[in-house]
Amino acid sequence: RQGTQMWSIVPPINQAWYNSSLVRDGEGWTRQERIIKAFKVLAAAGYTWETPPVDAFGRIVPARGIRLPDGSPMAPFTILTPPADYDPARAISGTLIQQWLKAFGMPAAARPMAFSALIQEVKHRHRFDAFVMGYGRLSLDPDYLFSFFHSSQDKARGWNMSGYRNAVYDRLAERSRQEMDERRRRRIIFEMQRILVQDVPYVPLYRPRLIEAVRTDHFQGWVPMLDGVSNIWTFCELWPVQAESSLRLLESLQAKFRPSNGRRTNGIQ
Repeated sequence: RQGTQMWSIVPPINQAWYNSSLVRDGEGWTRQERIIKAFKVLAAAGYTWETPPVDAFGRIVPARGIRLPDGSPMAPFTILTPPADYDPARAISGTLIQQWLKAFGMPAAARPMAFSALIQEVKHRHRFDAFVMGYGRLSLDPDYLFSFFHSSQDKARGWNMSGYRNAVYDRLAERSRQEMDERRRRRIIFEMQRILVQDVPYVPLYRPRLIEAVRTDHFQGWVPMLDGVSNIWTFCELWPVQAESSLRLLESLQAKFRPSNGRRTNGIQ
């Protein structure tokens, strides 16, 4: 496996702030169970098909001709992704989602594009149907939940790229920045995650599996963090093992030859 499943924007590895009690719709379901559930949800909302994805006998069949609740055909929509040579995992994610939606009768099409152009369309112009992107080097403190989803950030070049707006969420996000009591702030952050799972401005897909190889026999002081050991704290703490051994030897020799009266001797000073 190349990653771990995500249920919240806050990764599970960030145990201090991750809400582990979130509803996990679809966890452990088969593909057939997922399709039947999605079909029931859409049918209850008024969507119809020329050929529905579930026939009268409960069998999964290729669907076609999905129509909106008002009876009009669903317009084609595009899923923007980075190109495969930039990020193959996200590119293939868009292709897989396209295939699943098409099998459900939805006219979806994945469109890889240069990353700089993708950022222009999504972040600067907010001009998209759907997109697949990811975030790296998230901080331990989940203040990014404000940046990603507060309505004040729903603007050109703002970080609220999904255009999400929820007055209740805004108030919680503002309180989370002001609350100094850690336990109260944790409850606020947990509630923010619950609201996001309910409203679904983003669908968290996966956290890539991070595999790093380091030489502990040559260097010590590696500092593990959410984004791995290649962080500023590692570079502040990293020491060659041999240099550390030499330093300890020198300190022991200094202590051994240091006179109690503070006068110089012929030993090492």
